[in-house]
Amino acid sequence: MTKVQSEMFDANRLILVVNDDGVRSPGIAAAAEAAAAFGEVMITAPVSQQTSMGRAYPRYPDLGVIERIPVRVGEREISAYGIHSSPAHAAAYGIIEIADRKPDLVVSGINLGANLARSITCSGTLGACFEAASEGVPSLAISLETPAEAIMKNDFSEDDTEFGSARGVTAFWIEKILREGMPRGAEILNVNVPYGRIGPEEFRMTRLDSQNYYVLEKPPERDWSRPYTMDFKIRFEEADLLPEGDIRAVCVDRITSVTPLGWDLTKD
Repeated sequence: MTKVQSEMFDANRLILVVNDDGVRSPGIAAAAEAAAAFGEVMITAPVSQQTSMGRAYPRYPDLGVIERIPVRVGEREISAYGIHSSPAHAAAYGIIEIADRKPDLVVSGINLGANLARSITCSGTLGACFEAASEGVPSLAISLETPAEAIMKNDFSEDDTEFGSARGVTAFWIEKILREGMPRGAEILNVNVPYGRIGPEEFRMTRLDSQNYYVLEKPPERDWSRPYTMDFKIRFEEADLLPEGDIRAVCVDRITSVTPLGWDLTKD
């Protein structure tokens, strides 16, 4: 914790940390460690991997079951709440039922895999943020660029350098939001960190690009009566990227993308 961050600590401030990779992911521990410099931290997250769930409200047989699960955050262990449901539900249960007061901020992540462009509505990380926004709580989505193969295999990186870089970016934006409020009147701030060492100040304010970032692959010939999960590739046309777009910032210029988001999806 820096001197400036220690001056920002407020024991009355509540920061809710959620994710879609599951309550035991190293990314959520890194996000909670960053948030702990600024106030009380509460973790609510799905008990298992729930990536690409968007803002789903599933009806599982064990919906609403809440487990207390120990999570190592820095040098201490805290009791997190594992929710048997989606990331959006994890945020909802945290805000509406578990917390004893309305959170000041929701931090969603640190996600394994970037959430960029037209692919963001699939994201459970962003789904939790949209749920928070619907309850009037500002939110910060933090995602770390990761190869598609690692995401499909649910292969969490144990590289402290990578999560350390994203953790520093998380702390930077938590502090900035608490000091200055959300930029451009946003309800959600979508932050994507390129893989590799990068400083918190190395960022660009962006807009959602006009392409998909995750592109679904056509299945091979198969038996339709048997379950099948579509694979995807990370693929985009560099020549068609927006100059101010989020994909260009992260994947081409190798700089953190910061995209303010809001509820109004109306096309003028």
